[in-house]
Amino acid sequence: MIRNLAGAAAVTAVGSSLSPLYAGKAGNSKLKGNIHHSVCRWVFGDIPLDKLAAACTDMGIEAIDLLDEKDWAFVNKAGLKCSMGNVTDYGITKGFNRLEYHNKLISDYISIIPRAAAAGVQNLICFSGNSAGQSDNDGLINCAIGLRKIMPVAEKHGVNIIMELLNTNTHEDYQCNKTSWGAALCEMVG
Repeated sequence: MIRNLAGAAAVTAVGSSLSPLYAGKAGNSKLKGNIHHSVCRWVFGDIPLDKLAAACTDMGIEAIDLLDEKDWAFVNKAGLKCSMGNVTDYGITKGFNRLEYHNKLISDYISIIPRAAAAGVQNLICFSGNSAGQSDNDGLINCAIGLRKIMPVAEKHGVNIIMELLNTNTHEDYQCNKTSWGAALCEMVG
């Protein structure tokens, strides 16, 4: 404990001694462009999109994630990108792991993929859905069946379909919750 406290005190002392060196540079420094920052729209849902876009531009943030199609043109006009687009109104809990959702999901994706490409949106999010007692193996097979049906359209238009991996600490019962599951799905889809 003493060693940790001494280390923290040293870091604090060094940090405060360096602060005058950075004080004059804060407003004048430009990003090098090596890291392409983005923010998720839902985190800032209380902020109007025009204000969020202006703040992003001021900070050097290049993109906003998880935008609906209606917002893609606005963000482009603001000089930003939509780095990950939303597709369907099913959300996180209803996904490709259930065959009964495939008709709507496949229709939604096949419809929006060409429009995403035309708008410069290169990535579209998708979800496995909650397991609701379904085995991981069955969910994996069902996801692969559905995703294989939209991949030719995505490939034709150069759009990536991104399966969201989420932990079950914050998304209880979500099926795609392990890297090994996601990697197996990628292999199954090809």
